[in-house]
This record gives sequence, C-alpha cells and structure tokens, in this order.
Amino acid sequence: PLNWCIQTCSLILRCQHETENKRKIERTLLQLQELIDQFDYKNPSSSFRLEYFHSTPVYPT
Repeated sequence: PLNWCIQTCSLILRCQHETENKRKIERTLLQLQELIDQFDYKNPSSSFRLEYFHSTPVYPT
C-alpha cells in the first residue's frame, strides 16, 4: 500500500458499511481477518505504518 494508515482506515470503514448488506458479509469477514492479521506482520516498518496516523480516524485497539 502507498499509505498503510489510510488503507487500513478505508478497509475498516468499508467493512462497517458492507455489514448492512447480507450478501457481502463473507467478503467483509475476510477483509476483517486480513486487517487483524496485518498487525502481526513485520513489514512494513512501524515508522511507515504510523505515517499520517493523526490524519486518519484509526482508533487504538
């Protein structure tokens, strides 16, 4: 991704939006699983991940 925070935030928002449609729930669950898994990855570096962090509504978990 070009910007990790923006991509993560957009996927979270997309998942929240798609839960309203029952036909899209499976895709939403797969996206959520990928979001959860990406926090364990070593790449990209934490400095890259935190770029633009304060500009996005990414909430602490």
